[in-house]
Amino acid sequence: MINIFRYLDYRKYLKQVIHKDESTRGFQGRLASAAGCQRSYLSQVLNGSQNLTLEHAMGIADFLDLSDLEVDYFILLIQYQKISQPELKTKIKGKLNQTRARAENLKDRLSDRDILSIEAEQMYFSNWYWSAIHLLLGIDGISKPSDIARYLDLPEELVLETLRGLAAIDLVKYLGGQRWQPNPNHIHLAKDSPLIKQHHNNWRLKSLDGQSQHPDGFQFSAAITIGKNDLAILKGMILRFIDEIGSLVDPSPAEELVNFNIDLLPLDKTFQS
Repeated sequence: MINIFRYLDYRKYLKQVIHKDESTRGFQGRLASAAGCQRSYLSQVLNGSQNLTLEHAMGIADFLDLSDLEVDYFILLIQYQKISQPELKTKIKGKLNQTRARAENLKDRLSDRDILSIEAEQMYFSNWYWSAIHLLLGIDGISKPSDIARYLDLPEELVLETLRGLAAIDLVKYLGGQRWQPNPNHIHLAKDSPLIKQHHNNWRLKSLDGQSQHPDGFQFSAAITIGKNDLAILKGMILRFIDEIGSLVDPSPAEELVNFNIDLLPLDKTFQS
């Protein structure tokens, strides 16, 4: 699902939504129908010659199954594009920033179905292969334990046991004929979760296990010294880069599972004193 909070222009957001589903016949027409307008009018909106009304926005929000917070942000985006008065535009932008800040606390963006019990979270983040198996089911052509076992070089019995565990917490379902599919639920850890460290360790250890050497992958590590001001600049560069990655990944088709880690860790142990 494309992250609406990465956008300050609702047209760019909608274009990405359409681009992601362009292989689905008639998607743009169904989007226009949900908005309550003609497809030609929606095309004019996307080209910048017309604007969506709030009624259009609510129809599209329902069609895309946006959360309450996402709907609030979507409506603010439309207001931001329609308003030309500088002071009012600045005020709307401030509300956009506040809503985006709320969204950064992922608990505010999750429905009840997206929140796992503590026991389920502990199981899911106990080892890297739980999330790997879960994510792999989103790739076309991968639906059987044997497919996953070959892809990840894991015993098929372990894959099947993990799938059953994922099904028990409603993250996947069995279709029959050895085929499985993911459910439309999302897994997020709060920033203050005690499992965050385990999650980071799982994937960093996976990158070092000697089985992750793919010709399209690479690794880079360095210990550096740097000025304090430049360290702040470097952190900002990395955060902007991560944001750009999200804009690339969100609309990208699920074709390859990738282990992607970034660390920037000052080693000064006296910083808390």
